[in-house]
Amino acid sequence: MARDLRGFIKLLEEKGQLKRISAPVDPDLEIAEIANRMLQKGGPGLLFENVKGASFPVAVNLLGTVERICWAMNMQHPLELEELGKKLAMLQQPKPPKKIAQAVEFGKVLFDVLKAKPGRDFFPACQQVVIQGDELDLNKLPLIRPYSGDAGKIITLGLVITKNCETGTPNVGVYRLQLQSKNTMTVHWLSVRGGARHLRKAAERGKKLEIAIALGVDPLIIMAAATPIPVDLSEWLFAGLYGGSGVQLAKCKTVDLEVPAEIVDFFLPMEALSYKAAIISIDKAYPGQARRAALAFWSALPQFTYTKFVIVVDKTINIRDPRQVVWAISSKVDPSRDVFILPNTPFDTLDFASEKIGLGGRMGIDATTKIPPETEHEWGDSLESDPETAAMVDRRWAEYGLAELQLGEVDPNLFGYDFKQ
Repeated sequence: MARDLRGFIKLLEEKGQLKRISAPVDPDLEIAEIANRMLQKGGPGLLFENVKGASFPVAVNLLGTVERICWAMNMQHPLELEELGKKLAMLQQPKPPKKIAQAVEFGKVLFDVLKAKPGRDFFPACQQVVIQGDELDLNKLPLIRPYSGDAGKIITLGLVITKNCETGTPNVGVYRLQLQSKNTMTVHWLSVRGGARHLRKAAERGKKLEIAIALGVDPLIIMAAATPIPVDLSEWLFAGLYGGSGVQLAKCKTVDLEVPAEIVDFFLPMEALSYKAAIISIDKAYPGQARRAALAFWSALPQFTYTKFVIVVDKTINIRDPRQVVWAISSKVDPSRDVFILPNTPFDTLDFASEKIGLGGRMGIDATTKIPPETEHEWGDSLESDPETAAMVDRRWAEYGLAELQLGEVDPNLFGYDFKQ
């Protein structure tokens, strides 16, 4: 697959996962309304080809499903993501290999790192057209206004590129950019974000922070920019690890920057604004481990500082199935014992639920099976089918006259949920 946005759009179209919209659409509210509905329904990516007031198309919802994320990473199945997770965990916290097999495995990962090193493109496509000074007019871009309360037009998925003025390590983040004039924009980044740290370091040294903004890039880079990674690692390297080969970079013309030419599992629900709530599954081995896991999550990376709710469940729970998570909370939580709150912690200034802007509480919920001394009584086992009986029913399924009835994933709406289909 081509390592650029055009190539990915072509792939989605070939797989029937992209719909072109030729009807005129307004970037003011209308595009966002359509995009929100597509995302909530797990619908295809959309390419608006006729955007009012602009000569450029607008693509939305390209990465709206796990399946399309896998395709963007040159993968075919979500299970391949687990292998990538193991690779990244090995790099983040490497341990000396004790066996030859472990040494070989670590060697393969190091080779992947070498392949992932960014390259340099000396004739980049992004510089085929150069507009500078008074000729620049950002109003020509199809900037959208997502909600009626937004003060102006914004870029929702632009990559904001900065670098540490001491170490030269770059940061690539997805930050909100709002139009202020024909050639100026404001950027909103939270105090723990990489760009904000770079700004503070530059200010301490009396320097201006150079910033580059990249639009319409390889989806791999977008995911790398949105991935919570250690502070001193480069998103360019992570994007290369995702894709299996290094990202091609180009030197900017006006600033000294380059632009593009882990716990068993955890889940950040989309409905929780991507990071406000986290569900963690652990392989519980000792009392108090769930609380420790929640505290470790909050302190693992700066991006998790503003996660309000952390729910910890056993590894047998499918953390991506809300029915199982609700069952775990309902059956395994005593609020007086298993809920703990950290009050008055540094918080997201955009979270208006907090009584004081920039200061708020966090809640941890231990929804794991309790072991002594967490409980003083015997903890009941989960009710499960008798294996022999289950195997017999499988064998006799056709005999019951039910062969045509295929029991796949359960439709939540059948049980009272109101999930639109």
